[in-house]
Amino acid sequence: MGETFPGMRATVLIDGDCRERFVPLQSAGAKPLADHGVLLGGLSELRTRYEIARSDPTFHLVIYTLGGTGWLERAAGTVPLAAGSLLVVPAGVTSRYGLFDQAWDIAWFHLADQGAWRALRAGQAQVRAASEMLALRPACEGLLAEARLEDPGGRRLANLYAEVIAHLLEREVAAVADPRSLEVRQRLQDLWAEVGARPDEAWTVAALAARVHCSAVHFNRLCARHYGAKPMQMVFRLRMERVARLLVQTDEPLKWIADRVGYRTPFALSDAFKRWCGLRPEEYRSRAR
Repeated sequence: MGETFPGMRATVLIDGDCRERFVPLQSAGAKPLADHGVLLGGLSELRTRYEIARSDPTFHLVIYTLGGTGWLERAAGTVPLAAGSLLVVPAGVTSRYGLFDQAWDIAWFHLADQGAWRALRAGQAQVRAASEMLALRPACEGLLAEARLEDPGGRRLANLYAEVIAHLLEREVAAVADPRSLEVRQRLQDLWAEVGARPDEAWTVAALAARVHCSAVHFNRLCARHYGAKPMQMVFRLRMERVARLLVQTDEPLKWIADRVGYRTPFALSDAFKRWCGLRPEEYRSRAR
């Protein structure tokens, strides 16, 4: 069948085997997405035939390939859209894409040419690895499940899911507009994974900054921008998270745990842990079991 939607001149060919679940943007639960300029969106399980040719759209298009394979037609040839890939088509850019074989599962969004999404202007259709795929899909599923519920609890949960989706999209768009931001975020994630694996190390701001190849001053700025925290606050949190796991997963004494997270005495660790979660380690262990 052929369809058109507001804000586009398009030919849409969709066979009946395709299943599309649209985000109910008119509902109170999805309001954060509408407030962020998301015009349309959803999860689609595409089968048999699906093809869209769009000319001069007034919105930006973002498609995540969750599974299967699609295609994007370019002047130089057809580009596959495999699982884990991201397709971005800026407003005003003509595009043609569709289902490649038997299945293509996608999350997709139409974004107004305003606010944070303006960073996509004047670009070309591009395909690259998605950076927010793992968090996006469950957030979309959660929003679709909760947004249509009438009870206040459902609306609150839907609002939270919608906020998560909006922020994940903003991150993705920032990475498209400035690929270096994605590189920096990946370096930071790798750094904190290293700290989490070696919490007993005598970490300093200078040592952490050296791992991501920047000055201590710039590293402080990066942590504030990406995490809203200072570097040593991040180290403290990772150490306490490790302590919490060891308290639950082992019967080892606090002295043994303190040695493994960089504290000289169990008393110092006990005070730090109480500052973090409000409970002494022994209280936390007894409640968690």
